[in-house]
Amino acid sequence: MATADASTTSVKRTAIPPKALALWVVLALALIPPAFSMHIGAIGNALMIASILLVLIFELMNSAIEAITDRVSL
Repeated sequence: MATADASTTSVKRTAIPPKALALWVVLALALIPPAFSMHIGAIGNALMIASILLVLIFELMNSAIEAITDRVSL
């Protein structure tokens, strides 16, 4: 029965993103559209969007590491 409880907790924890990740997603959704309206060229737009996406990727990896650390420390 403990395994079922752990699985349920893991699914709930995965379904609800951490607050920091949710904040970065909202910021990304707010910052990516203005990047297309700036007249800086395709490479500039690509670099701006790539930097925003890299922040999201690293925040997701950080959340995964935190979840693993929390799970191991239990």
